[in-house]
Amino acid sequence: MTSDSHRLSILTASEVDDLFGLPRFTEDDRRLYFDLSAAERETVNAHTPSVAAHLIVQLGYFKAGTVPEVSFCSQLLIWMSGSRLT
Repeated sequence: MTSDSHRLSILTASEVDDLFGLPRFTEDDRRLYFDLSAAERETVNAHTPSVAAHLIVQLGYFKAGTVPEVSFCSQLLIWMSGSRLT
């Protein structure tokens, strides 16, 4: 924040990013949080690709204990999957 701001600054920019920024998953984290069980896969496959992408992203971030802005993540997931999530 700028020094002439009238807002109270309690957290540093780094702390704000740690709390509200997108998490930085390692490859192992991705496998752990976004690998679907048979029941999860069945649920995902019962939906359209865009709904399935949102579901996978929400489920993975829920497992990780954080839920960021989903629209960017789901768009990226759809792009990476070529709209096929099977």
